[in-house]
Amino acid sequence: LAQRTQALKTTLDSMSQGIAMAEREGPVTVYNQRFLELLELPESLLALQPSYEEVLRFQTERGDFGDNYAAVDDAARGHLASARIEGAPERYLRRNRKGRVLEVVTRELAGGGIVRTYADVTEQQEVHQKLRDSELRFRSLTQLSSDWYWLQDENFRFIKFEGEREQKTRRLEAVDLGQTRWEIGAENMSQDDWEVHRRALEAHQAFRELELE
Repeated sequence: LAQRTQALKTTLDSMSQGIAMAEREGPVTVYNQRFLELLELPESLLALQPSYEEVLRFQTERGDFGDNYAAVDDAARGHLASARIEGAPERYLRRNRKGRVLEVVTRELAGGGIVRTYADVTEQQEVHQKLRDSELRFRSLTQLSSDWYWLQDENFRFIKFEGEREQKTRRLEAVDLGQTRWEIGAENMSQDDWEVHRRALEAHQAFRELELE
């Protein structure tokens, strides 16, 4: 039993995620070192076998969740304010005291209690924010430009148009979404011309001066 317990502890401490298990009306029975690191909890606190509510109260009094729980997603603020083990959202984001973004995932156990994991997703969130910012900048540029832009799916069907809202663009938006360029057709393009263009698209090559009537 001692060997298995040590093996379990070694396994948990090697995880990149923090993990803790708490009984419904009992103490936090299982946790790993990463859990303490991400939440900046003193091991002396967990050594006292506190309940989930007691750990939550410690964090709240220390200011871990910010003023009015500002460091926590809207979805979880009510749950944390209630200081109860039940009713936690399955997944939410929060920041720890160092400003790192943590993804918190909760699984309820059949006999009551929870298993909760904590993952540091700061880098992923920063990438997502940069993508959102890039999208906003692109939209701003397309609204200012006299040109217009299109987005195609993996089968080269038009799925979005952006840019100057001329009559031609409005017609394309209304009629041609869901079609490929060759399905729409052009008076000056033969089947051989379309085949050359399709090969360039399939190879993800840049193309210029493609003139369509």
